[in-house]
Amino acid sequence: YEVRGSKLYVETFGSGAPIVFLHGGLGFFDMNFAKQRDYFASFRKVIGIDRRGHGHSPDTAEPFSYLEMAEDTAAVIEQLGLGPVDVVGHSDGGNIGLLLARDHPQLVRRLVISGANLRAGLPADELKRRSQWSPQQVAEKAREMTAKLPPNFRTDYEKVTPDGAEHWWTLVTKSYQLWLTPVVIEPADLKTIKIPVLV
Repeated sequence: YEVRGSKLYVETFGSGAPIVFLHGGLGFFDMNFAKQRDYFASFRKVIGIDRRGHGHSPDTAEPFSYLEMAEDTAAVIEQLGLGPVDVVGHSDGGNIGLLLARDHPQLVRRLVISGANLRAGLPADELKRRSQWSPQQVAEKAREMTAKLPPNFRTDYEKVTPDGAEHWWTLVTKSYQLWLTPVVIEPADLKTIKIPVLV
C-alpha cells in the first residue's frame, strides 16, 4: 500500500472482526506473530503490517519515529476501511499501539501491548551523551547490540527484505537511534486513552 510517501507491506487473513498486529523492532509480522495469525484467522480478520524498513516493506531515507509509525498505521487502517479495530502490539509495536490509541481513538476498539516502554531505559545525562555520538559510534554500538541477538533476526530479515541483505545494518542503526527516544508517551497521555487496554 502507498502510505504517506512510502510503501507498506500488509498481509490479511480470515474474516470477521478485524485485529491488527504490530511487530517489534527489527522484526516483522510473520516473524513475530505466525502462531497468533494462524489461530485468530480461523475466526477473525487478521491484518499484519510490516513497518517502513522492516520485513517486506522497503525503507525510506527518513529516520525512524514512533509518531510517524503510528501515523502510518492509522493510514493503513483508514485505507482498508477497517476501523475501529483491535490492536495487538509487541515491543516497538506496543509503543505504536499506545500512540495510535491516543491520537486516533476512533480507529482503535481495544489494545493489547507487551514489552512497550514509556521512555528510554537510560538516565537523561546518558541519553544526552549518546545523542551526541558520531555516526561511527552509533554504528559500533549497534553492532555490539546485534551480536547479542538470536541469529534468526538477521537471517529472517535477509530472506524477505526488498532492500538487500546489507541493508540490515541500516535497519539496526536506525532502530538503535529510535530506541534513544527520551519519552515515547507521557504518563498523563495514558490517562486520555479510554478504550480497554491489556498490558
